[in-house]
Amino acid sequence: DQNLTMQDDAPLFNTSHVLGFFSVYNPDLVRSVTLYKGHVPARYGGRLSSVLDVQLRDGDFSKFHGNVGVGLATAKGMLEGPLVRKKVSFIAGFRRSYSDWMLRAAPIAEGKNSSAWFFDGLAKVSGRLGERVNFAITGYQTSDYFRYGRSFGYRWGNRLLNLSVRHPLGQKIVSVWQGNIGQYSGGYFAPQGLGGFDLENGLDYRNLGWRANWVPGSRHEATFGVQWNQIRARPEALRPASEQSAVQPRTVAKDNGEEYAVFAEDEWRLAPRWKMSGGLRGVFFRHFGEKTVWRYRDGLPQTEENRLDSAYFGAGKTVKSYAGLEPRLSVSWNFAERKSLKFSYNRMRQYIHLISNLASPTPVDVWQVSNTHIRPQTGDQWDVGYTAEGADRMWEFAADLFFKKTDGVPVFKNLPNLLLNDHLETELLPGKGTAYGSELAFKKRTGVLTGWLTYTYARSWMNVETQFAEEVINKGQRFASDYDQPHQINLYFKNSFTPSASIAFNYVMRTGRPVSAPQRSYTVGGVVAPDFALRNNARIPDYHRVDVSLNFDENKSRISGTKTTFSISVYNVFARRNPFSVFFEKKPDSYPKAYSLALVGSAIPAANLTITF
Repeated sequence: DQNLTMQDDAPLFNTSHVLGFFSVYNPDLVRSVTLYKGHVPARYGGRLSSVLDVQLRDGDFSKFHGNVGVGLATAKGMLEGPLVRKKVSFIAGFRRSYSDWMLRAAPIAEGKNSSAWFFDGLAKVSGRLGERVNFAITGYQTSDYFRYGRSFGYRWGNRLLNLSVRHPLGQKIVSVWQGNIGQYSGGYFAPQGLGGFDLENGLDYRNLGWRANWVPGSRHEATFGVQWNQIRARPEALRPASEQSAVQPRTVAKDNGEEYAVFAEDEWRLAPRWKMSGGLRGVFFRHFGEKTVWRYRDGLPQTEENRLDSAYFGAGKTVKSYAGLEPRLSVSWNFAERKSLKFSYNRMRQYIHLISNLASPTPVDVWQVSNTHIRPQTGDQWDVGYTAEGADRMWEFAADLFFKKTDGVPVFKNLPNLLLNDHLETELLPGKGTAYGSELAFKKRTGVLTGWLTYTYARSWMNVETQFAEEVINKGQRFASDYDQPHQINLYFKNSFTPSASIAFNYVMRTGRPVSAPQRSYTVGGVVAPDFALRNNARIPDYHRVDVSLNFDENKSRISGTKTTFSISVYNVFARRNPFSVFFEKKPDSYPKAYSLALVGSAIPAANLTITF
């Protein structure tokens, strides 16, 4: 939740299809992708770690063209062209998977009865009003469904409508207006039995913004503007899955909040080899009703038993507010030909939190805005980097060192109750985080053999301070955060043996995520009780995966006419059973045992044909 992912300036709250197998971004429609993970410009806010800014293409204003594709697991289509020649254009695309056979091919019995599919569709209309004003309207929808055997399942989706208008203000200023409305929904269900249930949650969001890009001269490029973001969390709703279910319906209202921001930044070339980027973002956030706020007894933990009284706030009334400044600074020095050093510092604040007690996030995790008892997260990050390029940009090497301190990160107490909880603050404590590490990357851009090798060493630690013995976590000592994965390796290379034919190899390795495992068990009165005294004291197994593909692409060898692209690939070549999660179950009169859930434990072949016209 500390990473902001955007599509045409609109935020997305879930960026994966089929629990991570596909991205929600359709590459046929993407114009540019920019990742900010060191220096984050002041125009971005609301998250602590990084920003992924994806901008979509405009449709062709002169002629129609598109593509259709079909494979063993997915189908897709794209069409673009003019609605009014040279004035209004459109681009539209869709993707649909039918990947149930992938799960049925897995060497586990549950896979035979499992199901997984996704759909996404996008349409964008772009126009030119005269010679000075450009506008764009984008509609976007995704749907996902996953069921593991007859045990449990998830469904989730995004809906988004976006409008932007761009026009100049004189010769040196360009003004951009942007607004969007969106919805994210998630569901978790157990389809059978007396305990069969269906749980839904989600949120509705609205964003408005204006910014101006000002270029007063050759040494300065400034951006300034204002933003408004509103989150209205949808109620958590529980209902029985069937007439045979004994689950009682229940609905729990969730919190609302909105953020007002003003920002300014300037990219200034100090000298031929020196460049500085500085910015400041001011933010005001308010949590608003309708809301009943509980007050707890002084000197005692915030628990349901220690509630003293409550205060009611009507719809739209301010319950709690926060404000702060976020300075940003980056300095780069090109000390030699094609070699540079950079330094950056960011302070950022985050007012919405993803509350999860699982090592692997799920679509039904709770999004919680800051309120009276759950304060905002704050983060300070320092980054030092070095980059070097070869002649003709044939290769690139980059190295980064980073250090980050966070405060106010929600950490759940031991044995929490996070779902269907209208007093979530009784299950959470504010944590302090420390993260540090290094990133090394080597890329070869041109030639017959291209690709990259990256290695990341990163640690992420949490610590919770409390004066109450019953709330102590991990015996008061620091522990690895849920996202601590010290080692990550990505190796990719492509050998183009003809202009249109290539073979590609991909290897991914990362350390397994932490998980809390019982240290011991006790038998009291014939009942076996596990002892989870330490937090995140074990790890799920490391993740390893090798993929290969053979590709034939006429787009790179033919200038015009209908073109075809054909690929044959094998996902997870060595059929490794990489665990999606590890959980512990205790049968009656027995000790807890660890179980590993691997969604795909076999090699998955695929073939895809795309025709471009």
